[in-house]
Amino acid sequence: MSQFKLPNSFRYTKELLITYREEALKNAGRLIAEAEILNQNGHIERTYFLAVAAIEEIGKAAIIHQSLGRNLKDSAVTYKIKSTLENHAEKINMAFYSTIVTHTNIQDEINGFIKLMIDLSSGREPSMYTDLNYESLNIQSPHKVIKSTTAKDCLHLSNHCYTSTKNHISTTEPTCYSNSEDAFFSLKKSKVERMFNDENYWWYIIDQFKSGNQDISKFQWITKTIS
Repeated sequence: MSQFKLPNSFRYTKELLITYREEALKNAGRLIAEAEILNQNGHIERTYFLAVAAIEEIGKAAIIHQSLGRNLKDSAVTYKIKSTLENHAEKINMAFYSTIVTHTNIQDEINGFIKLMIDLSSGREPSMYTDLNYESLNIQSPHKVIKSTTAKDCLHLSNHCYTSTKNHISTTEPTCYSNSEDAFFSLKKSKVERMFNDENYWWYIIDQFKSGNQDISKFQWITKTIS
């Protein structure tokens, strides 16, 4: 969550987003370098913490890159971009998206990281703070929760995410989204779920498929937006 409040008049510009994207990538690189130092000196828990932080920054850069193709004058798009950039899960997902898309040669290796990718959803907190399980009454401390192999795998994966996202951004132009795609993107998730549960919506989609409406038929984008 950003510490800064969004003024009603604020709108992103392409120049601002490009600078924001590059700074996020630079910070990710620094975090990875610092995590490497910690790992070499046996500080496993903090290695994991910085590696996850780097992955979030990488995902942030990927989200920003994707946002460059949207209607930045639209206030609803502005608010949705900001909320996405503050969403832990969205940033993690986008960091891995670029890795998988641009590095087909490491698919088998990524498959071995699936559990780690799921575990990342719990955030960085387990690697920094003690916690109490109120059912088992077990006190969980970082050195018990974070294993050496987990930290090293996370650091390894952050390097993959960093390299692939940089390559993806430098070689791929942002997708240019239509007004209807931006409108869909800006919807609250609860509204999207209600719409998808409406039978009439699906009959409408089928009708659009038959009529060859390519704007409506971008299902890959739709499922990725609400996942």
